[in-house]
Amino acid sequence: MGALSGKVARIKLCSQAITKSTDEAATLSTDGVTLSIDTAAKRHWARSLTSTPIVYIAGSTAVAVSSSNYAVNYAAGTLTFATSRSTSLATTVDVNYHTASYLGLSKHWSLEADVALHDVTAFSTSTGTAQWRSYKPGLSGATVTLNRFLDDSTGRDFYDLLNAETDLVLELIPSTGAGGYQGYGWVEQDSPVSEMDGLAMETVNVRVDDQLSYTTSL
Repeated sequence: MGALSGKVARIKLCSQAITKSTDEAATLSTDGVTLSIDTAAKRHWARSLTSTPIVYIAGSTAVAVSSSNYAVNYAAGTLTFATSRSTSLATTVDVNYHTASYLGLSKHWSLEADVALHDVTAFSTSTGTAQWRSYKPGLSGATVTLNRFLDDSTGRDFYDLLNAETDLVLELIPSTGAGGYQGYGWVEQDSPVSEMDGLAMETVNVRVDDQLSYTTSL
């Protein structure tokens, strides 16, 4: 049976600090389109305007590739070229990345992804009348909900992010060896609750900002 057990789910949260790294070895996928650096721990990239990864293709000398030739997925740390490139040439990337670590005190996470469907139903052009509606997919979005225990620490990860209006990178791992979901987001709501006869808890809602990715290369 292929069912997953929620007891082994994991959450990773990236630090706000940015680390610069140069000449990171990278590998192109077999189709020559998708590029990722080999060190998985450095794949959550800073997405500030000054942090665009710089790609170098080896030859007699390393030559930088214009950023107009590829799209960047900052949360997953991948580059997608507009056209296929040779997989036989050595490639390196200069990146600014965030360090991810496991988030403690969490007991539950859920992810809701959706796509807006626009009604494009039109009057029939035949003698018959329109019976069924037609839809066109629009923009996609996602929301993450985290349920966590509160402790006596003076640090409040998500309240601080909410208060400072700072974005974050989350990585949600359903099970060991099952890959994970990665994306940038903003803390939309932080709801701590403390009951007389229960444990203090908080519910955090994170609105995914830009692309949400799933990868088995963790």
